[in-house]
Amino acid sequence: MLCDRCNADDLQSILRSPKRPLENAARLPFADFILWFPLEEDSNSLTCELCTILQHAARRIPEEDMKKHSNEFALYATPIGQLIAENIIGPASSRVEWHGKGEDALVVAPGLKLGPRLFYHNTIDWDSIIVETSSLGLHRVQKLVDESKIDYELLKRWHTRCSEKHTICQPEDTKAILIAGLKVIDCSANLVVTAPANVAYVALSYVWGREEAASSERAQLPPNIPLVIKDAITVTMKLGIRYLWVDRYCIVQNDSAHKMNQINQMDKIYSNAALTIVASGAPDPSYGLPGVSTRLRTPDILTRVQGLDLSFLREGQESIENSTWNTRAWTLQEAYLSRRILYFGSEEVSFVCREVLCSESLDMEFILNQGSSKPERSAAVPWRWSRGSNASITELITRYSRRELSKQEDALDALAGIFKNWKEAGRYRSMYWGIPIHSAAGSKPVHFFASGLFWYSLRDDDLEADSHIRRNGFPSWSWLSVLGRVEYMMSTRIPWGSPDVSGWDVSVQADDGQMLDLETFIASGGCDLPATDWCRRIQVQCFAFPLPISL
Repeated sequence: MLCDRCNADDLQSILRSPKRPLENAARLPFADFILWFPLEEDSNSLTCELCTILQHAARRIPEEDMKKHSNEFALYATPIGQLIAENIIGPASSRVEWHGKGEDALVVAPGLKLGPRLFYHNTIDWDSIIVETSSLGLHRVQKLVDESKIDYELLKRWHTRCSEKHTICQPEDTKAILIAGLKVIDCSANLVVTAPANVAYVALSYVWGREEAASSERAQLPPNIPLVIKDAITVTMKLGIRYLWVDRYCIVQNDSAHKMNQINQMDKIYSNAALTIVASGAPDPSYGLPGVSTRLRTPDILTRVQGLDLSFLREGQESIENSTWNTRAWTLQEAYLSRRILYFGSEEVSFVCREVLCSESLDMEFILNQGSSKPERSAAVPWRWSRGSNASITELITRYSRRELSKQEDALDALAGIFKNWKEAGRYRSMYWGIPIHSAAGSKPVHFFASGLFWYSLRDDDLEADSHIRRNGFPSWSWLSVLGRVEYMMSTRIPWGSPDVSGWDVSVQADDGQMLDLETFIASGGCDLPATDWCRRIQVQCFAFPLPISL
């Protein structure tokens, strides 16, 4: 049943109208047919099917964006490929190609009227309604997803196609035996075993929670393993892979030597996995993987109006961005180091590798453009916003500092795998107490190290004003010493640009107490020692001047 206003609106005319490209930079959508509707509810809208779905879509738009506009919303059609790319990958959809049909979607967006075919908005967080109808000759782009059943054959096809076709996604080291001390779960027997040579295994990335692991060297898994691990075992077997790596059971938690050995090889463990299961929809280990066993997925909302089947565009990367999993410090490097990822979200499963992104509900494939020089901002594809340049390393540190750690002494270990990965790839030379030392030709390491000292702490709104909590065990000159968000002065928001460190000299205290210049310290292998052997003292020589301050 439709109200009088919606009955007069012709949705099919909107879909048939000519489309023009969305001007991303200016946030100025062009369309030959735009409908406006108010957000307020009245007696008619409460029973109107179209009003209900439009208002539901409008309310999914973030509150902070709602405040910037009036209570009127625009309804217009746009090419679905670009829309879904922007929704899944993030704002850089122009750098993503998609393979699929050329249908359109209806978009609900807050805005300011600028003309009959043009309005302004300053956010990409609009909501969207997918239109499915055979009467228009459209192919069903967004498939309905079974809330209680995973399409494992589809998941296997994604993995097989990537394994056979994508050269860039192949692990550099396919021999698991080269990862010293690696243990895996034999899913066919529920046993923890030493990884056989040349074995394919799946890795699991999940929110550990507050519960401590009942760790021991026993081979048999306990009967009460967390549901997320039990479900991951099921998925691994369904994919035709026998072995699964889970830190809770494959690292002997009460053996400090084995634990440190495995942490130091975290880069190899995740980068050599056949794929990584990410439990992005699970806020804790007891939640499980939605759709695998007892935990159901969020059901589709489907409404039929004027012969059109209307359903909401799934949240895509936004659900990953807003997940508990994405707030944890350890999970950043787990996703970054993985070459293939299966995201198990609350709505569906998505697959991401170094070349493509696919999702269970979409009958299309997105080609990730490796040639882009600009960083991506999506949590779903972390390796695309950090490429090992000095700027992207500081971006990585900024993102990492916003995440949560249960044990603050793990602050360096939870990021060390990425630093090690970059070093072995030749992207930078070394790292000392979290300060990166780049390997750019013609530049001195001391200049990069000195630039790495130009960080500053941001006040956390949850803490008292002007309070900065120190993290014990780390030198005060390192960003690791501060609990909370940090940023670098190399940011474009600093009007005077990057600091000039051309005249700086830095000396580092070696383990024997000697002060060595940084170049000598690096050459002697000082940065390669375990962090437990590092000293916390450095000596800096640079230009300085007195700065009187009056209070």
